[in-house]
Amino acid sequence: MIAQDLNPKEFTILIVDDAEPNLVLLSFVLKEEGFNVLKARDGEEAIQKVQSHEPDLILLDILMPGMNGYEVSKRIKSSEYAAIPIIFLSALNETESKVDAFESGGVDFINKPFKKEEVIARIKTHLFIRKLQKQKEGRLRLLKDREIELSKLNKKKDELIRMVSHDIKNPLTGIIGMTQILIEDEDIEAEERKEILDLVYQSAEKLFELVKETLDKESNDVQVQDLNIQETDIIEFCKKSAEKFKNKASLKGIELSVKPHIDELLVPFDNDKLSTVLEILITNAIRFTLDGGSIEISIEKHNDDHCLLKVMDTGIGISSEILDNFIIQTENEADKESTFDSGLDLGLDIVQRKIKSHNGNIWVSSEEESGTTFYIELPLQIK
Repeated sequence: MIAQDLNPKEFTILIVDDAEPNLVLLSFVLKEEGFNVLKARDGEEAIQKVQSHEPDLILLDILMPGMNGYEVSKRIKSSEYAAIPIIFLSALNETESKVDAFESGGVDFINKPFKKEEVIARIKTHLFIRKLQKQKEGRLRLLKDREIELSKLNKKKDELIRMVSHDIKNPLTGIIGMTQILIEDEDIEAEERKEILDLVYQSAEKLFELVKETLDKESNDVQVQDLNIQETDIIEFCKKSAEKFKNKASLKGIELSVKPHIDELLVPFDNDKLSTVLEILITNAIRFTLDGGSIEISIEKHNDDHCLLKVMDTGIGISSEILDNFIIQTENEADKESTFDSGLDLGLDIVQRKIKSHNGNIWVSSEEESGTTFYIELPLQIK
């Protein structure tokens, strides 16, 4: 993308000038180009407009009653709105004035009288730079989030190691030791043999409960026999599921849409289980999609006897290193045994188990900086 590709309708520019003719002229030029325009006639009004509307760029005059342009710029640059680029527009032509403008926080200086083409070109350049900065900041935030998630996963791993090394090891050691006694000592009395076997049984039962408790916690109670299957129009179901996340997506300027390739499609599934699947996938998509991106859920009939859902985002994607160890495979290989572990911290293990419980398949494709697509294939008849 280059600066000329920017969509002016996405940006708001604040013009600060005490001369009405300048405000009218600049406002006309910018609106004609497609920008949204705010106007302020002095420094105090400018500060208020910044606080209430947070414009994307400011065009600032220097000589104004009350606060001059330098003071306005310093106030803004010392506030939470410091990242907003400020371009000075002034009839002052001296080098000293320009130096003061840059030292007070300006990113550019345009002399009056100005040429329309020059003003537009400079505005687009600085908006483009600001957009790149925001994308960089967004990626850094996402990387930080992933670092936190990896930290949580490491903690989870440490807890599992502790359980294996202590809680499971102790009863297992007892079982091995007592079994060895029974094997090696043939002269043990029947009563003593029964006591040892009772202890073996108790240890095994304790071990079973520990393993069961861990597996139940990890599986989030996903059991095939617990499915409450209902034949449901999956198109309407996906629309209702997506609607719950519209506000969350709009906060990042993300377009969340459902685009079916068929008018109606009745599919047998557990509404609660599939709702959880979509909740996890959409939440992750919003988390890892930069501001202004898009998320699309498509629905189509697949191979006559299956429904295919695609949850596609334009997010930061998954690196090939992580994808190689991803819990959800990159190809539709439903019967292949897997020892993958990446994605546990994102709830994807839960997603996979819930889809498998429907005799369905799930796989993923992804490219860094381009986005990720999760494919969910559900049978149109549960056997």
